[in-house]
Amino acid sequence: FKSPGKAAALVSPFRALLKEDDDEIVRRLGVLTAMARELTRYDPEAVQGIAVEVSPSQVELRLRSVAGIGSEVERLEALAGDFRKAWGRGLSVGAAG
Repeated sequence: FKSPGKAAALVSPFRALLKEDDDEIVRRLGVLTAMARELTRYDPEAVQGIAVEVSPSQVELRLRSVAGIGSEVERLEALAGDFRKAWGRGLSVGAAG
């Protein structure tokens, strides 16, 4: 979600079911959903695998594909700011070697 206000508006019908600390979970799941949407937006079969490495300050994603995946990398990198806000870690995206 691009803003806390938008997230709050979307979950308001479910507020009675949520706990106070669920807002963080909703933000995190929103970012992951946006990332999944970007990976499958134009060619659902372009990315064949993802390797993930997590450190205290960074999450590195390495995408495996038969064809070029430059546009997928760019779209995920565009979400790096949202990822940092939600997860408190940087996001690095590239092609698998």
